[in-house]
Amino acid sequence: MPLPSGKLLASAETQANVSEKFEQAMRDLALKAERQKLEKARKEEEQKKQEYLESLDAPRKQRLEFAKNMHGGGSINSEIQKQADEEEARILDEDPELDILRQQRIERLRKLKSQTQDNLAKGHGKYEEIVEDEFLKTVLKSKFCLCHFYHKDFDMCKLMDKHLEILARDHVETKFIKINAEKTPFFV
Repeated sequence: MPLPSGKLLASAETQANVSEKFEQAMRDLALKAERQKLEKARKEEEQKKQEYLESLDAPRKQRLEFAKNMHGGGSINSEIQKQADEEEARILDEDPELDILRQQRIERLRKLKSQTQDNLAKGHGKYEEIVEDEFLKTVLKSKFCLCHFYHKDFDMCKLMDKHLEILARDHVETKFIKINAEKTPFFV
């Protein structure tokens, strides 16, 4: 800032620094204003979306309100509720896309049940001990198999047996077996 005599109050470098800070502050204010505009526009868009979703649900709310008013604001007559439920079920049953999804889900559940029954028939769902001669036959029969080679004198093996027994019940897709490592020199 020049003084009346024409001299500057501060050096040119300080003046440039002040001008730069002032310009940065102006840019920051402009960015803040822009962000506020965007946030306001986003909130308005969200509100419009919410109003649209509420308008889609309006006919159902009107039917429920009508039913309540018919009975003095008390509980909805079970006959009217039953009719509303039947109408809603009819609309859902007529939707071909939902029918396709329903059929696909039923097919997946049938396959899962069939696989579970097959696995249970193969001895899955329990933790059993086998001998060396049964090892290959047992392992090759199942898609997934977990074998614990244990030693009777190791406490950690006993702890592992306890946890594997719990897992065997929860994971029927996997065959859980244990084999004495001392009696299976071929595999160890």
